[in-house]
Amino acid sequence: MLEMSEFFTNDQLAAMIENSAWEAFHTMLELELESLPFQRTKHAPSTNDGVLALVGFAGSWSGAGAFSCTTKMACGIAESLLMTCYMGVQDDVLDAVGEMANIILGNVKGRLEESLGPMYLSVPAIVYGRDFSIQSFGQHEWVLVPFQLGDERIEIQLYLTHTPAAKSAHPGFILPFNASV
Repeated sequence: MLEMSEFFTNDQLAAMIENSAWEAFHTMLELELESLPFQRTKHAPSTNDGVLALVGFAGSWSGAGAFSCTTKMACGIAESLLMTCYMGVQDDVLDAVGEMANIILGNVKGRLEESLGPMYLSVPAIVYGRDFSIQSFGQHEWVLVPFQLGDERIEIQLYLTHTPAAKSAHPGFILPFNASV
């Protein structure tokens, strides 16, 4: 079975995520992110109080990517993107977080395709609330890239695994996720 490390080191994958996030925040929101050191983790994305956008990758490589932030940061993203004040999470705020996840992880997907071949990206699934975590079936190592923006923290996580049977299977189907609330 092929391993991601045969194509990209974790440092290179983290750099792709950092560059994509920085470009998206700089271009779309005119905000400057501060990159923090990346981590490898076996833990799927979670949050104590915030918004999480999850996208699936499919093709001969499949996996998932996640964008998570606090409620305050989600409102700030929506305010910068939509030029409207938000006092709390509502549909526009959730859509804005989903759009940022789509932009950032879609850009990463494009960079990965140069070496890994064509991939599909799902529409973001948005989860909002307190004390929840995402669980995927199987044991995956995620690359977690944290960022600081003022007093707020943003985390972007990604894992990919080689799925050679996917070439002949229906595209767009990856291992299912459970949300623990």
